[in-house]
Amino acid sequence: MMIALLHHTKSKLQLHAGLIARILAATFGGYALAHTLPVALMALLPIAAGEAALAAIQMSFLVYLLAVLWCFAARTATHAWLGLLLSVLVSGLTAWAVL
Repeated sequence: MMIALLHHTKSKLQLHAGLIARILAATFGGYALAHTLPVALMALLPIAAGEAALAAIQMSFLVYLLAVLWCFAARTATHAWLGLLLSVLVSGLTAWAVL
């Protein structure tokens, strides 16, 4: 009886840890991606600087939404974190190289 209770508690904690990891990935990873990707795209867009900035700001909302959706659609929380970190790294390096 006690072993079954401990096993149930452990699986419940694992479930909550995965959910918390996804929430943190969506919040902080999505924020980082929503700020680095539009900066990279702003520098690459072949339009006037003001229009490119406006387009990048508008795109950041879509990027954040897609990042949050990705975090909860990924198979595991680790996949969610890795996908976001890789995307942030690529977009950050692109922004740094172009600017």
